[in-house]
Amino acid sequence: MQQTGGQMEMGGMMRGIARIEAVKDGRAYASPIPQAACGGCAAAKGCGVSALSGYFGNRSRPLVLVDDFNARVGETIEIGIPQSTLNRVAMTSYLPPVVGLLIGGGAAELLGAGNGLSALSAGVGLVGGFALSRVLAARLTGLTPVFLGKAPVSGGACHEG
Repeated sequence: MQQTGGQMEMGGMMRGIARIEAVKDGRAYASPIPQAACGGCAAAKGCGVSALSGYFGNRSRPLVLVDDFNARVGETIEIGIPQSTLNRVAMTSYLPPVVGLLIGGGAAELLGAGNGLSALSAGVGLVGGFALSRVLAARLTGLTPVFLGKAPVSGGACHEG
């Protein structure tokens, strides 16, 4: 078992802890419980995740799960998302903008454009890559986390391993 950024990876599944916020129409709405960014571990001062969490706050959207486990509001559960799903999301989010940036800037350079026009072309490629990412992200399926079991409240301390 390996812990990365508050989630535990086991058997190709990224695992995390969440609290049930609402149950409605056969769905359970859960909020992830941050573990690495809690400030409770010895590494909190040098932790980039902790610093970013403090800057951006906890603005995550609730996770929606199929309620086939009789969820109760306030209950703490363990959830999982297959590693392959997270890899698809990462590739969809990051690859098109980077490729667009490189193609935009590279094409302008190959055509003999100056530095300013090459930078502008790279920016256009980047924006185009972000637009493509949005289109591809809308087509992604299988992003629903799955219920893995009931979990005790951990008290917010980081787990070092």
